[in-house]
Amino acid sequence: MVKSNDFIENDLIGTWVSGLPVRRDSITLFENGTYKQVITSNDEIIYESQLNNWWLEESSLGIPYLFLEHMRLCVYWNGIDCDDERIEGRRFYDFCEDEWIELENEGIIMVLGPVPGFDHPDDQIRLVTLMLSTEGATLYSRK
Repeated sequence: MVKSNDFIENDLIGTWVSGLPVRRDSITLFENGTYKQVITSNDEIIYESQLNNWWLEESSLGIPYLFLEHMRLCVYWNGIDCDDERIEGRRFYDFCEDEWIELENEGIIMVLGPVPGFDHPDDQIRLVTLMLSTEGATLYSRK
């Protein structure tokens, strides 16, 4: 896991992608604390956000959490409509803290690095979403 003292916020600046060509999510983080989200289906844009705010907070374990105001979560869970920006009332599982939390009009993504003891093709930061169940998570990698 990447601890907050192992990187600087500028390491997150740029475009991060997740998904398959059938449904892909792209998040571009800008230095000024804003981001843009673009969701495509078979390379056609089905949602493009305005600029929204992002920020980092550290968990009780020292893991950086990326907060994305007004993030659309439909790309990860088919039960969420991309036109629906309201995610209040949905509980998400944080496997690092081993707890369920309720999101209020924002996405939370954990900032993690390579797992110690395994060989990796790179030493990159990964962005990992919270989950709707205790199985499976969405992983973002740098574009």
